[in-house]
Amino acid sequence: MRYIIMCLAGAFALALSSISTVDRCGWARKESAVVPAVGDFVETQDRRLRSSVQRVAALAHLHVPAVCEVHETPLWAYALIPVRKNHGDIIVVKRSLVRALSDRALDGLMAHELGHIARAQSLGVTKGYSQIEELETDRLAAGWVGPEAVKEVLMFIHRERERAGRTNQFELKLRIITLHTMRK
Repeated sequence: MRYIIMCLAGAFALALSSISTVDRCGWARKESAVVPAVGDFVETQDRRLRSSVQRVAALAHLHVPAVCEVHETPLWAYALIPVRKNHGDIIVVKRSLVRALSDRALDGLMAHELGHIARAQSLGVTKGYSQIEELETDRLAAGWVGPEAVKEVLMFIHRERERAGRTNQFELKLRIITLHTMRK
């Protein structure tokens, strides 16, 4: 009888945790209304992505945020930091990006997004980042996973933007050059 009660309690706790994650991804969808997106925001089931965010969060001494995937969005990935902490921090990632990146670049991406979360917690920033804040976040991420990991994801985004015909990429080039001057 005691074993059955323990099993039921475990199942109930698991059900509650999945409900809260669904609510967080639903909250992410609502908060992302200004960013056009196609498809549902769902908690990631991708093992590579989950292990990347766990690994980088441990390196950064941060909690592991929820990670929601979306089919299509103009942004590759972004962090949502709620003003009220009842939802918890969330990283939203485009599914195709996860599949396209190497493990090292995926760590660079997760480090960058966790850097936004870490900086927002200390600076009170909740929406939007300037070029300087992006550079500082890149530096923070590079300190956790190395500049090459962050540079690899930036180079991927640079190539994708070039392929799409976006030639004015000064800000991205500046970020890559800044990382190039860093030593691991």
